[in-house]
This record gives sequence, structure tokens and C-alpha cells, in this order.
Amino acid sequence: MYKVECGKCGKEYLKNDQVAVGCGHICYDCALKGLIGNGGPEESDINTALLQSGEISDDDLACFRRELEAVDHSGFCSDCGQRRCCCVPEEIEEDEY
Repeated sequence: MYKVECGKCGKEYLKNDQVAVGCGHICYDCALKGLIGNGGPEESDINTALLQSGEISDDDLACFRRELEAVDHSGFCSDCGQRRCCCVPEEIEEDEY
């Protein structure tokens, strides 16, 4: 984390050096306002503004990455690890219903 000044409003804030590389310096508030104007933000808007600004803690960033990884891997076969597989599902015994 390092201190930067927002290029839009002049606010000084801490920027996580793991994100927002090459995005310039824009604080969370200005990034969110640029995304939604004066409307109500959705979760994806909040996450985008946090990533654009870099105003996100290491812990929150790690949690965000774990959530993205879980979604990314949700379509994979648990047996072979492939997204599309030809694994034959185990037959379910009638008494298991």
C-alpha cells in the first residue's frame, strides 16, 4: 500500500500495489461515481470501483480472488477436472432414493 492523490478530486488515499496497475490514480468514490453516476451501486459496481482505485485491503483482495476462483472452477468435473468430460456417472441404486 502506498499513498497517492486522486487525479479527479485530489483526495489522498492508500492504493494497494497488487491492483489497479496502469489505471492512473482515481479514488474509490470517483471510480464508483464514474461507473454509476448518482444511482445506487450493485455489488459488481462496488467491486469494480475497489479494483479500479486500488483502495482495497490485502485481506479483502485475497477474499475477492478466492470467490472468483470458486466461480471459475464451479463448472469443472469433480472426478477428472475437465470442464466438459465424458466421465460416466455412478449408477444410483434404487434404494438410495
